[in-house]
Amino acid sequence: MRLFVAVPVPPSVDDALDGAERELRAWARSERVRLAWVPAGARHVTLRFVGDRTDGDDVVDAVERAAHATAAPTLTLGDRVGLLGASAVVVPVAGAEAAAATVSRALRAPSARFEGHVTVARVRPRPVSPPPHVPVPTVAWVPESVDVIESRPGGAPRYRTLASLPWGG
Repeated sequence: MRLFVAVPVPPSVDDALDGAERELRAWARSERVRLAWVPAGARHVTLRFVGDRTDGDDVVDAVERAAHATAAPTLTLGDRVGLLGASAVVVPVAGAEAAAATVSRALRAPSARFEGHVTVARVRPRPVSPPPHVPVPTVAWVPESVDVIESRPGGAPRYRTLASLPWGG
């Protein structure tokens, strides 16, 4: 199973992201790229990609201890859409850096560059130009939980939450 640790986004963030969809669809048509949308309810801020595991229990245990000892972060959705890498249409998220570092330490994972964001779509093939400036309302929230999620590859990513763990602190 492929695992990652993430913070789910609330309906207010999904609503803000849904508002940018029409302009992004027009951009995709003009660039002749296909967008595979991440549906509302599946969007999240990834704190740490864990990778392939035969069992997720050790990951759940480590993240549970870390979450219990940590206050929930205040996260803020950015005000623009951009590309991350060659294929992810994202909106930046500020405030998740400390939570990502805490999760990485709990998993005894090597440090990795972290760029907080919510992926709204995947692009194929790589676009010729970045998406236009699409305004996104800035939304702040305090997540109730941190989730350990299984990602099952296929035509569209399919996610299954193994554990939803409350923040402590």
